[in-house]
Amino acid sequence: MTLIASLDPDDPHRNLDLADPTDFTSELTISVSGNRRPFDTTTMVGDVHNLDANDPAERLEFEAIADVSVESLSTYLFLCTISPVQAQQWIADDEQPASADEATFVTQALRYALHRRRVFVGNDDPGTLIAMYEWQSADVSASGMTEAVANGYEIAEEISVGDNVYRARRISD
Repeated sequence: MTLIASLDPDDPHRNLDLADPTDFTSELTISVSGNRRPFDTTTMVGDVHNLDANDPAERLEFEAIADVSVESLSTYLFLCTISPVQAQQWIADDEQPASADEATFVTQALRYALHRRRVFVGNDDPGTLIAMYEWQSADVSASGMTEAVANGYEIAEEISVGDNVYRARRISD
């Protein structure tokens, strides 16, 4: 949540919505210049990476996250953009412990969020370390979650990549 909230406000990863707001399983959409369209691979990676690049160095920029599925990632990203209470309700809805596949997915999604942020600030990004340290030491119990989330948003503002950074880097809509 903190890493996604630290992206440029224009970044589509911060502007996700459900096609049907009453159904958490409906398709995710983004708003581009006032028009809605599905959140897809082009939006996930192709907006800041050349997916047809032949240069090996350029291809390395996005191959590190090529194994993250759009469907799974879009769910994670959506949970990062809604209220933490809604996200917890959605996650806890099945009342089952996390499976190995879900744990792997969370790791991939975190890797993706780190990659997305580093596209804009570079690999030597102290902001990711600050966010990880703060969440590692945060009180995420039921009684402390509200304060932890508020602190997470405050940290996101402090480590923000800045406004208009997305527009400068973007290669497609």
